[in-house]
Amino acid sequence: MKKILIYDIAAAFGGAKKVLDEFYEEYRAREDYECYFITSFLDYPTNQRIHVIKLPWTKKSWIHRLYCDYFYMPGLIKRLEIEEVLSLQNMGIPHCTVKQTVYVHNAIPFTEHRFSAIKEPFLWTYQNVIGRLIYSSLRKADSVIVQTLWMKEEVIKRCQISGDKILVQRVYVKEQNSGLREVSSVPTFFYPATPFRFKNFEVVLEACKDLKRLGIKKYEIVMTFTGKENRLAKAITKKVRKYNLPIKLVGRLNLEQMELLYKKSILLFPSYLETIGLPLLEAKAFQAPIVAADCKYAHDALKGYENVWYFPYEDQEALKTVMLLFLENA
Repeated sequence: MKKILIYDIAAAFGGAKKVLDEFYEEYRAREDYECYFITSFLDYPTNQRIHVIKLPWTKKSWIHRLYCDYFYMPGLIKRLEIEEVLSLQNMGIPHCTVKQTVYVHNAIPFTEHRFSAIKEPFLWTYQNVIGRLIYSSLRKADSVIVQTLWMKEEVIKRCQISGDKILVQRVYVKEQNSGLREVSSVPTFFYPATPFRFKNFEVVLEACKDLKRLGIKKYEIVMTFTGKENRLAKAITKKVRKYNLPIKLVGRLNLEQMELLYKKSILLFPSYLETIGLPLLEAKAFQAPIVAADCKYAHDALKGYENVWYFPYEDQEALKTVMLLFLENA
């Protein structure tokens, strides 16, 4: 029986956790592997073949994270006599002497959008400094897994590696019964996203202000944060109140609540930085109408799907026009 170590101390919720969940289910069913899952705090059922090692201290700081990557993990691999490593963290484990596969799901170093060092210093640093480390790590990996074809093409171009060692493994979302669609009493747009700048909330706020000037008020936009999470969330909340915009901040939702909104709403997804955009796949599974940023990831995720309207992600006028299509026919 082969020993494999699956490394993901970064996963906590959302798409990253879904990926880890899928690998857990895959290896739980494989009797030819003894598997060690390394997480920060996530837990999974264990048995004689499945082991979970939690390292909560890695969440304390970047220093703890780097120590884990460069010193703790190479030692653990030797102690456990691991024969194969699957890193789900965009970069491989340094000084690893066994076969290693790296799963790349962070689009920052590969996106067509270029970040500003002045306006977005963290994202610029990740794109231009951490990105180079990711490129180097992927060149050293024995194989690479990505979620989309556009990411494969970008990895080939930026890392200058052969496409033969890159596997496209798409995130699977089960299609739902089209008869489940419901009619909402008020036209509802749904934007499930955490309050990060690249999620592009500003274009939504400006489009709403434009609609208000036209006298259109009978609709709502549901967003999945409370308004207290960070400075951006607080700034959004302030604008919503100042201009009396029809935006509801409901906080993080569970699966049942998400599904209910997918059934009756129009997915609004203006983000300009995603690997695949999991909400796009989920809304598509419910045959929901989708308004999406005109970006490579969205076209990849929604290829062949007809119930979608794209708009240039910085163009509030274009977004307003698309939203009007739904509101005038409601």
